Amino acid sequence: MTRISLAGASAAALLLFAVPSHAETIFVSNEKDNTVTVIDGETLKTIKTVETARRPRGIVLSPDNKELFVAAGDGDIIDVVDTAKLEVVRTLESGPIPSSWPSIPRVT
Repeated sequence: MTRISLAGASAAALLLFAVPSHAETIFVSNEKDNTVTVIDGETLKTIKTVETARRPRGIVLSPDNKELFVAAGDGDIIDVVDTAKLEVVRTLESGPIPSSWPSIPRVT
């Protein structure tokens, strides 16, 4: 019985210190449309649809949230979207199967 009480108390303590999660901006890759949809995380309304190279699949946000890396499967490239401008600002070569790209460039 002590284990259950201890587990319950631990769970309650974690909930007291939990930080609510929320997304300010949501990015959704649209593989068939060759776009990334940008959605306001509070209103869930579309802000903009960004055209990308063919077959965008994997997406990764840079640690500083300033760039979104979009793996374009049919082009063997990574499109880099500026998250303030909401447009592709450069393209990186990735080699075959860019969605399996293991990391993003280090932001300095």
